Amino acid sequence: METTVLTEHVIEMTDQLGVNLTLIKGTKRAILIDTGYGLEAVLPAVDAVCKVPFDVVLTHVHHDHALGAMQMGKASLFPEELQFAERYTDEKRRRKILRDSGICPSLPDYLTHQMPDWQILKEKTIDLGGIHVRILHVPGHTPGSAMFLLEEERILITGDNWNPETWLFFPEACPLHVYKANMQNIMKLPFDQTMCSHRKGLFGREVLEAFLDGIRKDAIYTDRPYPDLADYPQIRPVEMLLPLDQRIVFDLNKWKPEML
Repeated sequence: METTVLTEHVIEMTDQLGVNLTLIKGTKRAILIDTGYGLEAVLPAVDAVCKVPFDVVLTHVHHDHALGAMQMGKASLFPEELQFAERYTDEKRRRKILRDSGICPSLPDYLTHQMPDWQILKEKTIDLGGIHVRILHVPGHTPGSAMFLLEEERILITGDNWNPETWLFFPEACPLHVYKANMQNIMKLPFDQTMCSHRKGLFGREVLEAFLDGIRKDAIYTDRPYPDLADYPQIRPVEMLLPLDQRIVFDLNKWKPEML
């Protein structure tokens, strides 16, 4: 697990497959946002940099964010995610991860280990001691996607609701116009920097602004094959090219350009 200190309160932890976990530390408590694929030991990595009690919260329940939670006693997510939890964390999914990654997991019973008791996440502001974290429900990448605003540091943690390449083509993903409207509401919040799940480091607010401004009905988009979607023949993924070498991939069947 690669660990990078970004600010006084923020530590970015990146697993072997490039997924970011984010530890937010206060003087009283901490929260770990996401848990990665679970192929390596998460708890020792957190304990090495965190000396206060911490809670585990998930941006959403896709396997690359949730499977590491099998190492935890409990983890919290928005209730809209519960309907997808088994699909993305079952033995079939884990076998595919092992086959595709070629990584031997540190957990001996990776294929059979039970997921934790899911706790229900709610929109609220948490005082960790020296840093307040506002929990936000922002449907987009999934209907229960969570984002987090670090109030004193003015940092927005987007999960998979924004990456320089954002995926909005899964069956459970919101239509593009719904996603854009929800994200535009988030842009009303006071933040200067943002961080995401699949690219390391901090980005200026202007990168996310350019991303959203580029989502227009006259933007350039092209068909893009995704072999992993063979189980979903109804999906037609297309790629919209956005400023600053960014892109969003969405389902053309949900495309309503008049709504943008």
